[in-house]
Amino acid sequence: MKYLIDTNVVTEVMKPTPDQKVIQWLDENEDDLVIDAIILGEIYSGVKGKAEGRKRQLLEEWFRDYIVTDLPCLSWDSETSLVWGEMIADLKKIGLNPTVKDSMIAATAKRYGLVVVTRNVKDFTGVGVEIFNPFEDLR
Repeated sequence: MKYLIDTNVVTEVMKPTPDQKVIQWLDENEDDLVIDAIILGEIYSGVKGKAEGRKRQLLEEWFRDYIVTDLPCLSWDSETSLVWGEMIADLKKIGLNPTVKDSMIAATAKRYGLVVVTRNVKDFTGVGVEIFNPFEDLR
């Protein structure tokens, strides 16, 4: 386990024309990928927010068969919440105020020593975690 993949990376695979660099990176690193409970909820809310129909049915199958079954999910627990609380206090002291969801994702990465893999680099800049953007870079 090395990488905490953000929602925008996970969902890239379901786009009609996904970014091939991202698909390649996901394939090459599949044994080192995890999500957390926050990202799981974000993905699920996106699936359930779609109108009833074939597209939603396909997304629900993908969610069940890939996200829930194959992708390890880290729980949000008391230790992670303490990491988050300390991180938020430190960030406020220097004038930063990240969103709650992004800071919770960052706290999970910080607790487990994971790299946050995201397209939204600015959302995680300055919070004390390593960031990687597979849409621009390849490792």
